[in-house]
Amino acid sequence: MSSRNMTSVFMTEDDQNINANEFLDLCEEETFFKLRTRIETLRKSSPVALCSVCFQPVVLRATSNRTKFFAHVKDSEDCPIKTTTNLTQEEILAMKYNGQKEGRLHKENKKNISELLRQDPVFFDDVMVEKTFREKHPTGIAKKWRRPDISATLKAENRQIIFEIQVSTTFLDVIIGREQFYKKNEAYITWVFLDFDPDKFTLLDIAYANKANVFVFDKEAKHESEQNKRLILKCYYRKPYMIDDFNIAYQWTSQLIDFSNLSFDSGTKKPFLVDTEILKTSLIAQIRDEKMRLKHELEEKERLVREAKQRKLDEQQKLEELQRSYSNVQTPRSYRSKTHRDTTISKPILQKLLASSLVCRSCHNIGKPKKLGRMTVCTKCGHELF
Repeated sequence: MSSRNMTSVFMTEDDQNINANEFLDLCEEETFFKLRTRIETLRKSSPVALCSVCFQPVVLRATSNRTKFFAHVKDSEDCPIKTTTNLTQEEILAMKYNGQKEGRLHKENKKNISELLRQDPVFFDDVMVEKTFREKHPTGIAKKWRRPDISATLKAENRQIIFEIQVSTTFLDVIIGREQFYKKNEAYITWVFLDFDPDKFTLLDIAYANKANVFVFDKEAKHESEQNKRLILKCYYRKPYMIDDFNIAYQWTSQLIDFSNLSFDSGTKKPFLVDTEILKTSLIAQIRDEKMRLKHELEEKERLVREAKQRKLDEQQKLEELQRSYSNVQTPRSYRSKTHRDTTISKPILQKLLASSLVCRSCHNIGKPKKLGRMTVCTKCGHELF
C-alpha cells in the first residue's frame, strides 16, 4: 500500500469519509480517470471530494511513477495536513467542525429545519441560515464570530435561538467553545441530532451539560413537523426511578415537543424540557420517606407482637395461680380414691370451673357458690357472697 499525505477524504455524495490509501490502491485506471474528471467538473459548483480535515475541495493527481493521490487545489486556504500550515489549534478545530457541515444529511436537514421555522411566524422571526454571528460587546472591532447553522428570534420572549445540527462526532472543546461563545453573547444554543444514540460520546457530552436533555430531529419528528407546519423535535431526557433495595436507576424517555413546551435556563443559556436534577432530588426524598414509613411500620408490628406475647404470659400466670388455688380445695369424699391422688386440673376444665366459681371474701375459698333462697353463700363458711 502506498503512503500518501492525505489519508482520508470526505465524499459528499456518499456522505462519508473514505480511506484514501485503500481506495486509490484498489481503484482501476478507468474509474480513476472518470472520477478525476467528475471531481474537477463539479469542484466549484457542488464539490464531490473534500479534505476530511479542512473540508476544502480536493482533486485527484498522480506522480511521475503513476502513484495516485488526492491533493488540495492550488492557492487553497491553509490546512493542518499541509507542511506549511500556520493555523492555531483553535482554528484547526473550527475548520474541522465547519467542514462537517458540507455533508448531504447536514445540508438537507438544515434546509428542512429553517423552512419549518419560517412556516411558524407565530413563534419565530428573523430566521437566518449560516449568518455570521459576531460578539455583541467587543473591545473595539468585533474579532470573535461564529457561523451557526440557523439563527432565529423566539418572539414570545424575544430570545435569540441558535440551532446547531449534529451529524458526526465533534470534539468536546469545540462544543464547549461554541456554548461559551453564545452564552457570553446572550443567545440560547439548541443542539439538534438526527437520531438518538446513547452510546455516542458527542450526544452524551451535550446532553449531560443540559440537565440530561437532548433534542432529535428524526423521521417521526420530521413527519409531525410537516403535518403541523412548524418545527417539532423529539426531546429525550434521562428519567430516574426507584428499584429494589431503594437504589436509583435511569431510563431515557422521549416526548415530541415544540418550543412552547420548553423552559429556558438563563444560566447555561439552553432550552430544556425536564429538569432531571429536580426529578432526582424528588425521588431521593420519596425514598427517604418510604424508608421512614417502613421503619415505623416495622416498629409498630414489633410493638404489637411484644404486647401480644405479654398478654399471653399474663394469662398463663393467672391460669397457673388459679390452678394452684384449686389444688388446695378438698375434693368431696365420694370422689376420693386411692388411685386418684393427683389433684392437678387440666386447663380446659380449669377454664370451665372458673366461669362458674367465686372467691369468698371471708375465708378466701374459691369454688362454686351455694344457693339459700335468694342468697348466694360460700359452701365452706356460709358467708354471703356478692
